[in-house]
Amino acid sequence: MTPSPNVENLKKQAKGLHKKLLAGDADSAARVRSGLPRLSGTPEAEVAQAGVTLQEVQHVIAVETGFSNWKQMLSEAGVQSPRKPVTTAYLHVRLPNLQREAEWFLGMLQSGSLEGLGTKGEWQQGWCMDRIRHGLPRVAGLSNEGVAKAGVTLAEVQQVVAADNGFVDWASLEAELGELHLVQSFEDLAGLEDEEIRMLIFRLGRDRLSVALKGASDHLMARIRKNTSPDAWQARIEAIEAHGLLSLSTVEAERARILEKYRSDDPLV
Repeated sequence: MTPSPNVENLKKQAKGLHKKLLAGDADSAARVRSGLPRLSGTPEAEVAQAGVTLQEVQHVIAVETGFSNWKQMLSEAGVQSPRKPVTTAYLHVRLPNLQREAEWFLGMLQSGSLEGLGTKGEWQQGWCMDRIRHGLPRVAGLSNEGVAKAGVTLAEVQQVVAADNGFVDWASLEAELGELHLVQSFEDLAGLEDEEIRMLIFRLGRDRLSVALKGASDHLMARIRKNTSPDAWQARIEAIEAHGLLSLSTVEAERARILEKYRSDDPLV
């Protein structure tokens, strides 16, 4: 009988890996790149600057431990993992990212060559096969070669991705995530969770954000300040003041660019 996973130990491993990644550790970057589909085409030297969250590192740890994802690991350990409110789910896992994930999985299933996937490409492909077998009953008993020849469609892969994220099917996921427009203006960023605001600050850098924050509301400024160290906050205030008078069109243009990047799921760099 396979022992239940030690959740607390895996949480510590994830925190340690995340810390090493942000510190620039090359081995950690290689592990994270191999475990996250969205980084499959990212050079390892750039992984640390890709805005990888702790939740994503937890996913990597779960996969390395033999699970499809962190949620499945918690389930195997008997830990209840209630689905988060829709607002939080939307902010953390947005529709374009899930669509790219489904397309990436399908590409891995159909790939007859591992060229360009890196040294762990074979492991990545095997992980995709296991995840599809787990989520798609009609191929559950097939070998890797059998799954590759089973004619798995994008719709079937989308179903697996939807189930992994707590939805009955892809249509439900698409309707729910696609209908939400929680961040409609730059000021709405104040409603993000602390971790998301810190990631936003990290991705944007001081110069871009200092332009966008010109004339921002006290509420948004307070949320930024809460998630910034005292020294970094002072440097940010000085950067905002150093810009002097800026036209409204300049500020609005920068804010629009930030929102466009945020909504499209592209890295905010």
